[in-house]
Amino acid sequence: MKLFRAKFSYIFVALSVAVQATSGVLAQTLSSQDALLAKYRCPLSDLLRQVFEAPSAYQERNRYLILTGPGRSADYVQCIFAANRTKLYCEASSGYYDEAMDKPRRHFPSDAVKAALGKLGFKTGNEEKNYPYERDFTGTPDFGEIATLMLSAMHDGFGARAETPLIVHAPFAKKVSIDCKAQLDRN
Repeated sequence: MKLFRAKFSYIFVALSVAVQATSGVLAQTLSSQDALLAKYRCPLSDLLRQVFEAPSAYQERNRYLILTGPGRSADYVQCIFAANRTKLYCEASSGYYDEAMDKPRRHFPSDAVKAALGKLGFKTGNEEKNYPYERDFTGTPDFGEIATLMLSAMHDGFGARAETPLIVHAPFAKKVSIDCKAQLDRN
């Protein structure tokens, strides 16, 4: 499944810090993942909540959030809430959609990237699509858990660290709450 990519303007929310160019799977330590989660989990959870809570009258296709880093904009994780709000669909980039359909594919994730994403629950067996992740839920989902999934995929699969400026594309997310913004400023 390829999630909808709109061709009109969106609200872009940049979560920025000092630039650190990263590519692929970097040497990982528990502390690097903890630092990334400490920096971005609260703001990302808040933005996911805003997307989920958008009135049902809005189109389902805009009920998504895309998280990218600065190195390769094609390295991303995106999640969308189904219209009935009982299912979450996510994808981690496989590189399949990097090029136009009539051009040869130039980017293939390493086995280490696929293994890292697979450990998080993404299905990495199909090389002709992005790597999907699905979850059913009843009631309000745990936005912190979804944020942790997305940030872990960016960390383990695409090399994001706390110093990495992450960019969020989410049409229904307005701005990060004061509490989470203060946390961003502290870290």
